[in-house]
This record gives sequence, C-alpha cells and structure tokens, in this order.
Amino acid sequence: MPTAAIDPSTLTPPRPGAWELERTHLTRPPSGFVKSIFPLAMPRGFSKSLREYGALLEKFDVAIIGGFVYMCTRGVGAPESAQGAPPRFVFEVMRRLHPEIRWRVKRAQSVFTERRWRQDVALWDNEVKPSLLREAAALRAEDVARMTDAQLADHVTRAAAFLDRAIESHHRFNMCALLPVGDFLAQATAWTGLTPSALLEACRGLSAPSAGAAPEMARLATALGTDADAKSLLLSSAAAAAIIEGLLARPGSVGEAMRAYMDEVGLRCMGGYDVSERHAHESPELLVRSIKAALAKPATEGAPAATSRALAAARATVPPEHQAAFDTLFEEVRITYRIRDERNFFGDALATGLARRAILETGRRLVAAGKLRNAEHALDAAAEELVALLTGKPGPSSDELAERSRFRLEADINAMPDNLGFMPSPPPPASWLPGDAARVARAIGMAIDLMFGVRTEPQTAKLLKGFPASPGVFEGPARVVREASELSTVREGEVLVTPATSPTFNVVLPLIGAIVTERGGALCHAAIVAREYGLPAVVGSLGVMKAIQTGTRLRVDGGTGEVAILD
Repeated sequence: MPTAAIDPSTLTPPRPGAWELERTHLTRPPSGFVKSIFPLAMPRGFSKSLREYGALLEKFDVAIIGGFVYMCTRGVGAPESAQGAPPRFVFEVMRRLHPEIRWRVKRAQSVFTERRWRQDVALWDNEVKPSLLREAAALRAEDVARMTDAQLADHVTRAAAFLDRAIESHHRFNMCALLPVGDFLAQATAWTGLTPSALLEACRGLSAPSAGAAPEMARLATALGTDADAKSLLLSSAAAAAIIEGLLARPGSVGEAMRAYMDEVGLRCMGGYDVSERHAHESPELLVRSIKAALAKPATEGAPAATSRALAAARATVPPEHQAAFDTLFEEVRITYRIRDERNFFGDALATGLARRAILETGRRLVAAGKLRNAEHALDAAAEELVALLTGKPGPSSDELAERSRFRLEADINAMPDNLGFMPSPPPPASWLPGDAARVARAIGMAIDLMFGVRTEPQTAKLLKGFPASPGVFEGPARVVREASELSTVREGEVLVTPATSPTFNVVLPLIGAIVTERGGALCHAAIVAREYGLPAVVGSLGVMKAIQTGTRLRVDGGTGEVAILD
C-alpha cells in the first residue's frame, strides 16, 4: 500500500512549547471521530487529577499535527514560551509568591496525610464506574439497526458524549492510579536495590481487569471440558462464525459461559483506543483460536502464591528500619493498582466499542443513501458531521471522507518528527521542592518513566535489549503486529512483537508465549498484562520493529530484558 506523503517542514505546533509525538497508544492518525473528542477530554481530566494531588505539572496539551497526536507538558506558572526549567533562584521566588504553586505545595502535604487516593478509589467504585457501566448498558441495549435516522443521530450524539466522559474520567483518575505505585517504587528501589520490574512482580493478581476476560475464558474452558458435543464443535472444521454462534446458542453452562465471555470482549475494540479498531466479534477466527488455546493450556500456579513469594522475597531485602514503611507503601499499591486498567476496561474501551457500533450503522445507511462509498469511511467523520449527514443537513462529501480514510490508513508515523517546537527538557528537580511536594514529584517522575520509557542503548544484530517486565524464558516464532487490525493474524505459540499494547489486547494472550514491545517500561500495559498472565515480557526495546520480522525465531528472557534472534 502506498504511504500518504507528509512533509515535516510544513508541520507547525498550534502554540509554543515542546511537542512530542505520541507513539505509545496510537501508531496511526486517530480517526476523525476520536480526534474531535480526545484532544479536549484528555487534558480536561488530567489537569483535574494533577491539581487534586498538588503536582506542579499543570496539564498535557494535546494537538493533532500532520494528522498525528502530539502532546506538550505545561508546568504550573510557566509561560508557554518557556524553554526548560527556570534558574533555581527564579523558581524559589515563584514557589514563595505564585499563589497556585503555593497552594499545590500545601496540597501535596495533605495528599499523603489524607491518603487522597483512597477517596478516589471510593469515588471510582461507588459513583463513577457504576455510572459508566449503567450508561454503557443503556446504550448497548438500544438496537441501532431498528432505529429511524433521527433516532440513530441522537444515539450517535449520546455515544460521542459518553466517549468524551469516559476519556475525561480515565484521566481524572491518573494520579490515583500512578502516584501510590510511583511512590512505592521510588522509595523501595532505593532501599532494596531491586529493579522496578522485580518489585512489581508482587503486584501480580492485583489487577483483574488487566487480564481482561481471563476469568470468563477460564469458566468457558471449564464448561467446554464437561460438554463433549460443544468441545467437538469448537474443534471442528466449521466456519469460525458458525462455531461462535453454536457455542452462544448452546444450552447449559457452555452457552452461559460463552455469552459471559462475549459480553466482556465482543464489543470492545481490540486496540482499545480508537473506533477505527475492530470489535473482537469482527474477528471470529481469532476468538476461536484463543478459546482452543485456553482449552489446551494446562493449569498453572495461581497468582496469589506467586505474588506472596515475590512480595516476601522483595521485603527480605529491605533494611529492618524501613520494613514498616515498605509494608505501608505496598498496602496503598494493593488498594489502587487495579484502577490503572479498570479506567480503560470499564470506561474508554466500552465507550469506544459502542461508538464504533453506532458509526458503522450510520456508515451503512449513508452508503445506501449514496452519501458514502464505504461504511468504514464514517469513522473519519466527527459526531456532528455524522448527525448532519443522517438528518439531511450539509456535511462532508463522500470524496472528502474517502480521502480522510485513505490518509489515516496510509500515513506512516515513522515519517513524523518525534519533536516539534522546543526540544524537551526536564522539569525543575524534585530536590528544589520541600517535603511532600518533592515526594509527589519523584513519584510522578518514576511512574511516567516506567510507562513511556525506552531503552536506547545500542542493539546488536542478534541480541536486542529492553526492560525486563515479566520473568520467564520462551522460545518461538515472532508475530509482528504493527497495529490492532493485525491482531487477527496471531497464532498459537508465537511471540507478540508490537509497538505497545492496551488492556484490550487480552483477546490474543491465551495464544502467545511471550510479549516484546518497542515502547514502555515496567508500568506500561504490556508489562502489566504479561505479569497478570504469567507471560515472559521484554518492553521498551527500541528498534525491535525494524530488527524482527514475522516468523523470526526468538528467545525472550523476561528476567534479563534480552531478546535473542535465533535464526
């Protein structure tokens, strides 16, 4: 497929600042639907979270530049034209005189004394998550195929509003999800000398949503083991879609378990971040392969035992004078760790999948009306544009939407500069801040580094290095997946090699033997899901997407962070 041409010299940030290309979550331009929502909803939620926790990072600005997502960090009190941290004496004056900085420094003290994240966990559990799930259930219950055009237009509007709310809610809880674990790691690594990855082994089993539909899959595998006819259907040569329908219609425990599994994965987009990514039920062959693999896998040691051993091993390295503090910090991690992926699995991923369903139904109707060439071109229209086209008002032409779609599918992220505007620079050192404000800064810095880091040391032709993310060793052929649409190609026993993963990649995890990513550290999604599934994983190995081809035989050592090319 030809690549859409991008001239970097024409790319101009909308405002001054150090703008960095977002490579971790989106490797293609966002769809027109998402780019009309995400750049406003994400900063709105994140800025609320940062302020609640007394962070001196004010927000992340988001802009679509050259079709791709760029982000720019903004410090409290810093003008947009600022390049890097101010001289220390200037910062000291600002810290004492700037009202917002003074308020946040004081706020940081109460964050730790009040354990502010516990209030957020209660807010999430008791109000926000139930509300999101109710709204999702209400939208899902509506039969979009039977709606009039006016009713569908209203549904599209509400689906867009739900996605906006879900994205804002996701980022509203960023600090709850990241600060306790960042604080624990910042202190525990200093006390023990252990790597963050080794310490995070103690977190395996603390985040059930990170394993996606693992409980539902396990229940289905158990049910299939007691139903010979259902198992025979699964293993037959029938078309995958027919197998899925047959299992769904099966009476008794198999049908119940299959319906529960499809309720969890069916309408979630497999990449998890954009309506352009397929629903899991749009890839029946992949679902059937995953169910077969889960049925064939032997039972392994449960997460609680592994977690208990890892925690005991880590605690044994803590000097006696710090063990009580270690226990206290880890208890806060235990309480908050699941929030990281729950925000996506029960929020954005649901909202994205429901929006895709509405958009594709709209696209089918617009094709029938002669307003679109292809139903999927509707993905590149904003919600208000879809409503206009559905209700007979002026909107983008079929040619315009076809061109937007072509660009999204063909544009190459590697043609984009990693930075625009000023070059990135570190924030003021945490040591410039007093007490708990410094503690907040260190915790945030640790968490962000472990989410988005890459290992940049030189790689050799046969040995690639990244960050160890989940221990174990696995040998097998590589399956290179550059984007979520390629997940359906994954086969059993392969090593998934991909730029990054999301919580909704779990549909392929029963198939694979290991994970290797180009982006991220020990707190990235790939590392978390690998630990939950007990898969060896190496993350943040810059260059693996160029060095490895599908079929290349690999040896992945998740304990050392090494990927050996065996061919």
